[in-house]
Amino acid sequence: MILRPENQKYTIVGLAYDCGFNSKTAFYRNFKNVTGLSPTQYLQQQNIQLSDN
Repeated sequence: MILRPENQKYTIVGLAYDCGFNSKTAFYRNFKNVTGLSPTQYLQQQNIQLSDN
């Protein structure tokens, strides 16, 4: 979801809620378990800029 250009207007937390997570902590923990990176590190690695709002 995060790689789609049309979703880059959202925040990480907004995308997490859209994926069914009900807390930022749960999303970050699961994201890191799957990718080995924090969401911020992943975005930097992929050169993706999301909204700050």
